[in-house]
Amino acid sequence: MAVTTKLDVLLHNINLDYFKDKTLTGRSKDQGYNYFTLGYIHSINLCEINANEVDIKAKCYRSMRKNEAPHKVNITVMKDEKIISDSNCTCVAGLSGTCSHVVGLVHTICHYQNLNLKEVPSELSATSLPQQWHKPRGRKIKAQPVVSMTLANPTTPTSERKRKPVFTEIPQVDLPGSSSSAILKLKEDDEIPLSYLLQENATTIDTRLGKVQTGSLLYFHVSKI
Repeated sequence: MAVTTKLDVLLHNINLDYFKDKTLTGRSKDQGYNYFTLGYIHSINLCEINANEVDIKAKCYRSMRKNEAPHKVNITVMKDEKIISDSNCTCVAGLSGTCSHVVGLVHTICHYQNLNLKEVPSELSATSLPQQWHKPRGRKIKAQPVVSMTLANPTTPTSERKRKPVFTEIPQVDLPGSSSSAILKLKEDDEIPLSYLLQENATTIDTRLGKVQTGSLLYFHVSKI
């Protein structure tokens, strides 16, 4: 019973219909398809137990605790009957044999077969996965200056905030000057880290805290005051 990555030992293209009398929930179908499209299924190996049975083992990355070991997924395919006779996973719902990780493995194998691949690819390229450009990615997180931040614990409709939020306070100080001569002097001192990033000829702008170089990170934060 040699372990292989060749897909021709399956003879036929497998799909979710191979589960036959096993019931797949909508959640396992949706989440399993996500695991497939995101490339979570990996380390796939096939083993021909006999002329009719093929055992498929794989691993699936965790969706939450990514630093923990991936789930181990296993399915056994009966080629003549075109059924999955056994399936399991190391996840909590894995004993049912119909968890999302098992579904993800079936989707992955089916996809390889539809691409007419003769062997499991060693590395899944982006072009080997279904295109994702049509799916909305939601709002992007935009940077905000520190002066606009409010720090507070999250609340729910049934909970109350026990502590008042912390609002940003604007310091009543003047920033030190950044004249060309002062910057040149700083850049001459090798013991001052990152001094080489200073630009002695950069334009400045007046803020409530003094003159700040235009385009700098400091300008981004204080220009909103």
